[in-house]
Amino acid sequence: MRAKLLAFILLMITAFAFCPAEGAEQKRTLTLMIYMCGSNLESGSAAASADFQEILNAGFDENITVLIMTGGSR
Repeated sequence: MRAKLLAFILLMITAFAFCPAEGAEQKRTLTLMIYMCGSNLESGSAAASADFQEILNAGFDENITVLIMTGGSR
């Protein structure tokens, strides 16, 4: 059941990522989707938080949309 829910959520994210809002300018050329499962990364050493911060500090080009989905940690 959990796998089906995750697949559905990823499908919805993909669908919305490629359907621009009405009247929105279509300048984005790339959508980068990241799923970060933080269970063993976050609970023990906060490594997922450090990875997330590194992604935010990467300085992506304005033509790139970044979607991050997280889960799996307490």
